[in-house]
Amino acid sequence: MGGQGAGGQGAGGQGDGGGGAGASAGGAAGGCLVPSRAMPPAAENEEVIAVTDEDQAQYPNLVGSHVYWTTPTSVWRVPKAGGCLERVATGGSALRGLAVQDGFAYFVDSAAGNVRRAAVGGGEESVVASDQPGVQTIALDAAHAYWAGPGILARTALDGSGAVETLASTDVEQAFAVAVDTSHAYWATRSGSVHRVPKTGGASTLVDSSAGLVGTEPVYLTLFENRFYWSFRTQSSGGVRTKTKLGSQSSLSAISDPHAQGIAVDGQNAYWARAEASGGIRKGPAGLGSVSEHVAGQSRPAGVAVDATHVYWTNSGDASIRRSMK
Repeated sequence: MGGQGAGGQGAGGQGDGGGGAGASAGGAAGGCLVPSRAMPPAAENEEVIAVTDEDQAQYPNLVGSHVYWTTPTSVWRVPKAGGCLERVATGGSALRGLAVQDGFAYFVDSAAGNVRRAAVGGGEESVVASDQPGVQTIALDAAHAYWAGPGILARTALDGSGAVETLASTDVEQAFAVAVDTSHAYWATRSGSVHRVPKTGGASTLVDSSAGLVGTEPVYLTLFENRFYWSFRTQSSGGVRTKTKLGSQSSLSAISDPHAQGIAVDGQNAYWARAEASGGIRKGPAGLGSVSEHVAGQSRPAGVAVDATHVYWTNSGDASIRRSMK
């Protein structure tokens, strides 16, 4: 399976890396943190596995034994069943997309316009690319980091040692979410379209469009086998859509959901958040033929990830990380 995009499963990552032992000078990973905020209550069919003192938890990733996520100023991790809460990285005011691979967490700082990485066990943190204004999300393959934002679709070597390569210069004005497979980079826009381009460069292709969608809310994109899935929301509309990667119109399936946010797929089902003050986690068959409420009573859920047994999500409203059995 190819690398996943923002709000996806995070299945492209390889291994956690070791746990931190003592805080680094930069205030990044190391040692278990005890937030002052009390653990919020959980319903019978869910577990609260972590809470932080920073609101707006989003972009959950599952790698190895841990859940990773971002808040506007930090990257965090906790064991999947709960336990030692660690801050992987800190600094900035608008940390966004997140991907974890080979012992490093990669993330973007939209306000500073840079792409960064930090060793998950503490220590090394570096800027992978700078001068990327408004960058929003990130995806990885074995050799490169890819990112998207308004007017941007680019990549560079994972350690930042190479030049920044622009992959597309058209149809990127409202680029937001990015995902990659073995041959192509895909991006979804706030203007309601999904495109793909060969990772080695070339002409881009429009593979989906939702007419009339112009929004300011996040857009999420993930890949599973031969399909892409994306979710979007505006003040009056939204939903989840899927097609084959070539964009065949006959392969389109879609569900209307004006509060859809985040997307994760396990082959049998697709999962996404209903991002409201009293929201929930929804699921439907991978073909999107129907929808049901998986978990209700959530405080502005903002992202979803899945493994073989559980669904995980971040609640932006109460800064909690939760999970439930599938």
